[in-house]
Amino acid sequence: GGTVGAELPALPGDELQGKIDRFAAFDRLLSCLETFASDFGEAQRQLHGCCPVLLEALGGAFKEGDDLSCFYGLVTQLTMQLNGWTERLRKSCAHVEAIDAQLASARSSARAAGAALRARAEAWPPKKAADKEAEALLSRFGRNHSIEEKKELLQAKHQADERWRKFNADAVQALDAALEARRSVLAGALS
Repeated sequence: GGTVGAELPALPGDELQGKIDRFAAFDRLLSCLETFASDFGEAQRQLHGCCPVLLEALGGAFKEGDDLSCFYGLVTQLTMQLNGWTERLRKSCAHVEAIDAQLASARSSARAAGAALRARAEAWPPKKAADKEAEALLSRFGRNHSIEEKKELLQAKHQADERWRKFNADAVQALDAALEARRSVLAGALS
C-alpha cells in the first residue's frame, strides 16, 4: 500500500521527469486498485453473509396463503434479484482476485523503482557539490589550490560522477521495469 511515487523529490532539469511522472501516476493507480480489490472483497463477504439471513427471515415472514400473501410475489422477486447479484458478485470476485495477484508483482516493481529513484536523488546533491568544487579549480579568480587539493577534488568529482551514473542507470532500469508492468495490470483490470 501507499504511493511510492508521491515521495520522490524532483531534480532540476531531470531528463527522466516524464517517466517519473508516468510512474507516479501508475503508482497512484496501483494504490487505488489495491483499495478497490480489498473493498470489493469485503463487500462480497458482507453480501454473501447477509443475503441468506435476510432471505430466510423473509421466507419465514411471508407464506403463501396467509394475510400477507400479497407480498409473497415481491419476496420471490427480491430473492431472485439478491441471488442474481450474489452470483454476479461471486464471478466478479474471481476477476478481482486475478487483478490482486498482478498487483502484488507490480507493487514489487514499483517499490524497487521508488527505492532506485530515491537513491538516485540522494546521489544528486553530492554530485552537484563536487561539480561546483571542481569548477572552482578552473576559475582564474579565487583560491589557489595545491596539487594535492586539486587531485582530491578531482577524485571526489570522479567518484560522485560514477556514483551518479550507477544510481541513474539503476533508476532507469527499475523505472522501465515498473512502467512495463503497467501493460499487464491495465490489461487484467480492464478485461
